[in-house]
Amino acid sequence: MGMLLQGCAGNEQAPAKEPANPPPIFADYRVWAAEGDSMATCMLQFFTDQQKRQSLLLEAPARVQLDQTELEGDSARITGTYYEYQQVLSSFGGRHTILFQSEDKVTFRDTFYFPLFTLAAELPETLAKKDLEIRLAGLPDGSRLRMVLTDTAFAGNEYNEQYLVKAGAIVLSAAHLEQMHSGPIVLYLSAEEDRPLGGKLPGNLSVTYSLTRSFLLE
Repeated sequence: MGMLLQGCAGNEQAPAKEPANPPPIFADYRVWAAEGDSMATCMLQFFTDQQKRQSLLLEAPARVQLDQTELEGDSARITGTYYEYQQVLSSFGGRHTILFQSEDKVTFRDTFYFPLFTLAAELPETLAKKDLEIRLAGLPDGSRLRMVLTDTAFAGNEYNEQYLVKAGAIVLSAAHLEQMHSGPIVLYLSAEEDRPLGGKLPGNLSVTYSLTRSFLLE
């Protein structure tokens, strides 16, 4: 397998079409940030198989780009070889493209949307146990949003559910709030995407952006 020895090098020849058989690698693309971070991080890795037992350093003409920026390989003891891209978080929202070129000069393209959302209206410091509408900015209707409520006073008392954004909001019912003890509550909202890569390149894509709020539940 010729993807083990050197960092990426540029090659301006036109890419070939995707082959009938995929290359013998597994790609793992992870993108994440949280509100308050200065940067969004993308970590792209390539492995010999789906079990991720051995990471690969791409050998030219194999290469990987994110938004037309060619990435150089790096390595760490725990993660192995990886390709990292960082961008200022405030300018990273929206659609992005990852382009991987195999050693046979075959191009595999994947796109993802980074959901840089926030609350359209901040929550009160104190909330009663009644229906709570959480209005959102930056998430289109139909987006999926995970909500986790943690009761800081009672270990193990946690609410974890996925919601569908409708009319720019999600609604936490009074019945669910009744399950929580009165007192300090931490609210965690996370827009998540986890799916196989498109096309014929074996791999997975994970995108996560989250924010946290706290309030006192009466």
